[in-house]
Order: sequence, then C-alpha cells, then structure tokens
Amino acid sequence: MRFVGFLHADPAAYDGADAAFRDKYGYHVTIVARILTDRARTSTLALIDDASHFASFRPTTGSWT
Repeated sequence: MRFVGFLHADPAAYDGADAAFRDKYGYHVTIVARILTDRARTSTLALIDDASHFASFRPTTGSWT
C-alpha cells in the first residue's frame, strides 16, 4: 500500500502548470481561457508521495485502515 496526499501547490508553480495545460489542451482555446483563471489557479494541488509529509497528519474522520 502506498499513501499519497494533496497539498495546495506553491503559487510559484502556477505559471508552469498553466503552460503545461495550454500545451496539452490549447486547441480548445475558449475552454482553456475559461479554465485558467486566477480563481482556478488557487485550487491547484500538488501530489505528495513522500511519507515524511504525513508524519504529523492525523485524519479528522475515518482511519488509515
């Protein structure tokens, strides 16, 4: 079993994430323009798969099992 988690991305990563999204989906010009807004940028997440980030995490509901 492997634990992964999500954290809010560093705002410094927003431009790179937007550029990658445009490279992949840029042919949908109208949709991409609506998706890549300042509001959407703040919901950008980073995938964390390093267990050291979970050392102090305690779920508020449920359990790890």
